[in-house]
Amino acid sequence: SRDDRGAACCSEQLDLRERALDDLVQQISERSRARAVQRLEVPVELVACSTIQHAWSEQECAMALAAACRAAQAQGGWSSCRHRAFATPDLPVCMLPDEEAAWIEEAARAAVLCVVGGVHGWDEKGMKFRDLFFVKYSCDASVAGSSAGLELHRDGSVLSFNILLNQPGIDFEGGGTYMEAEDKVYTIERGDAFVHSGKLRHAGTAITRGERYVLVGFVDIPELDGDDTFD
Repeated sequence: SRDDRGAACCSEQLDLRERALDDLVQQISERSRARAVQRLEVPVELVACSTIQHAWSEQECAMALAAACRAAQAQGGWSSCRHRAFATPDLPVCMLPDEEAAWIEEAARAAVLCVVGGVHGWDEKGMKFRDLFFVKYSCDASVAGSSAGLELHRDGSVLSFNILLNQPGIDFEGGGTYMEAEDKVYTIERGDAFVHSGKLRHAGTAITRGERYVLVGFVDIPELDGDDTFD
């Protein structure tokens, strides 16, 4: 009958819609898995870590550290609230007066981004700071929020670096960057920049005395990031 044919037609259309919906869900799931893999995949250019020796002069390190300490004092101390999952006492460069912040960003770009970009043939002008901030490691447990090191983690960037601002062996003992893939702790001298992929799991090795200050940069690179970056 006409009613039976109509019911059969509606049932067939419903089956087609359900299959189409199932296919769409599967496609979305597959794309999500692919994005997750891409976000964790370390670019071949950044599988190996590197150190840029004398990236900053001692004078540049002293000027940057003094500016950071002034800004921290002005806002009532170093904050541990910005990176809640892996908190460190830090201070974003943007909290400094505009002139000082601009100088530090340009000096970090010239010392690290221009060098790394030149080595790999990346457009330095397209490389962007996702985050640029100072970190203070301290053995003083009496200060709320202080931290001597940082546990294993990944950064929110394809490229990360840190520039050591004070003197190992004099201002502090210990410290360094532990890279899980190599089971190795990398240490640098004042003014050196340690460069690695933020997608590699790493940790801040605890200091055993004093205070250690670094400038940390998270960098996005259009040639490597595509549409996805790791958050």
